Amino acid sequence: MEVHAHSHTARKKWTHYFWEFLMLFLAITLGFFVENQREHYIENQRAKRFAASLYDDLHADTAEILTNRIYIKNLFLAIDSVLVELDKPGDLQNDTILQLSGTRRLFVFDFFDPQMGNYDQIKNSGALRYFSQGIVKKLTFYESRKNRLIIQKQEYVDFINTVVTPFCIKMANAKFLDPIKPNSFSKSASIFITKPDKEVLNQWQNIIFILRRKLEEHKAGIERHKLMAIDIMEVLRKEYHLK
Repeated sequence: MEVHAHSHTARKKWTHYFWEFLMLFLAITLGFFVENQREHYIENQRAKRFAASLYDDLHADTAEILTNRIYIKNLFLAIDSVLVELDKPGDLQNDTILQLSGTRRLFVFDFFDPQMGNYDQIKNSGALRYFSQGIVKKLTFYESRKNRLIIQKQEYVDFINTVVTPFCIKMANAKFLDPIKPNSFSKSASIFITKPDKEVLNQWQNIIFILRRKLEEHKAGIERHKLMAIDIMEVLRKEYHLK
């Protein structure tokens, strides 16, 4: 009679299971860590691209503000020259200055137009989450100031359309200008103002003073906007190592 010996597998120690569990746990943990680091890297790269686009827009804003200063300076000069002429006796007033500086140049003004296209795209896509709360706060305030500048611009345009234009149409002597050559003056008329009485001149002065005040507000607004743009640019440059 044969006797078959039964083979028995050696029983594993609890330490073996512990190390298997530990190795599996470490592998899973490392996988999560690597994936998290990969996502973090991707988000940082996206944030850097967004920051670069914002930086470019802000830089364009500062450049446009510098150009806008020239328009404002020239408009201030035109306004001041009109006020000087209106303070003179009627027979000493220079009609050419009154016509050019007091009407035509008031309608030629290039307002500052903030570049907010990239910011709007970033905000609408929810990508602001890539930035710190400090940067988001600065950008939100910058947008608020931009909206204020747009309101100022519209107020100036509305004043020109509803007050200045009707006044100039009513006041101006059409015969003073050559209808064929806008930049030449007719010799058949000696004055630009149809009725240069005290009431008309006072009204004109008041209009010019209001325009000057609106320009002063706009100038102060764009100067504050420039400082904000420079501040945000510096933060973005340091945070994302932009060149």
